[in-house]
Amino acid sequence: MSHNPPSPQSGFSLIEVMIAMAIFAFGLLALAALQVAAVRATTDSQYITQANLLANEMVGMMWGTPTATALSAYHNLDTQASLPSSPAIVAANASTWRDDVQRQLPQGQGQIAVNGTQVTVTVSWQSRTGQRSHALTTQIGN
Repeated sequence: MSHNPPSPQSGFSLIEVMIAMAIFAFGLLALAALQVAAVRATTDSQYITQANLLANEMVGMMWGTPTATALSAYHNLDTQASLPSSPAIVAANASTWRDDVQRQLPQGQGQIAVNGTQVTVTVSWQSRTGQRSHALTTQIGN
């Protein structure tokens, strides 16, 4: 019976296996960090989208305001301050919008500036990186 001498590279050594496991572990850690970054980016984009929808919601309500006098009642509206009490449609719209902004965004705030028929609606919120805001400027009416 003849025996073949073992070759110098006949198997893995313990150190090779440990190095391979360390590389694999670093790869898994990198994937976990990438997943965390993706979740944060998704959350940020969700808030930006929500702020845009809320600004458009208010513009839609303002388009439904029947007169220029009522439109001017929206000027300097701030969801952190007292809301206008008249005209009734402005009071109802402002109250609904304030509730939506505060419910749908973390520390959500909304401000409106009216200059003639030009309207700027700004929605702000607190993100994990600081205060963020989204502004929408449009023309209402003629």
